[in-house]
Amino acid sequence: MRSNEGWTADRLIPILAGLQQLQPWLDQWHNEIDPNTQQRLNESIRTFVESEMTQLGITAEKICEWRPPTRVRTSKPRKAAARRTPASEAPTSTE
Repeated sequence: MRSNEGWTADRLIPILAGLQQLQPWLDQWHNEIDPNTQQRLNESIRTFVESEMTQLGITAEKICEWRPPTRVRTSKPRKAAARRTPASEAPTSTE
């Protein structure tokens, strides 16, 4: 992504942070050797993340400290729902 698409470090940090958060799960569940590639998936992902961090000059601490930006509300607040009449005040039908 970085070399093919020209992504900057700011755009790659969220992806690397997400992959790093998944690493314990990958270590637990995907540590067998893939017969097609003769590699372990968990090690391939770890190597990829470390390689990208090195090439971008990013530390593991910076990846761990990353948090998604706060969401900015751009739409108007929703109107309150119409007030419902309690059952005791509801009109009754007379037959």
